[in-house]
Amino acid sequence: HVADSTSVTLTHASSFANRIGEGAMLNLSQDGLACRISRELSDSLDIGGPIGVVFELGSAPTRIEAKGTIKNKTAAGSAHSIIVGVCFNDDAESEGTKDQLARLLGS
Repeated sequence: HVADSTSVTLTHASSFANRIGEGAMLNLSQDGLACRISRELSDSLDIGGPIGVVFELGSAPTRIEAKGTIKNKTAAGSAHSIIVGVCFNDDAESEGTKDQLARLLGS
């Protein structure tokens, strides 16, 4: 259950508490997500760079914290917003998060 207005907090990969901005989640899988962010925030992120994401998911919201990599940036139909694709890390630390997402997404 992903609400239409689910927001994603982007953080430094080294600390989920170190917030760098916020975006609107567009889609989500256990492997990654896409979110719409401001062009200004997008300009501060590098493709291939590390990123942390924090969001809530489920009917009784569960806080999800995941580390990933910026995979792409595409135009979002507005001069002021960009869609950023994030691929979650494929490491031991991320396996629990991926399993939790799979359960919550019913996949």
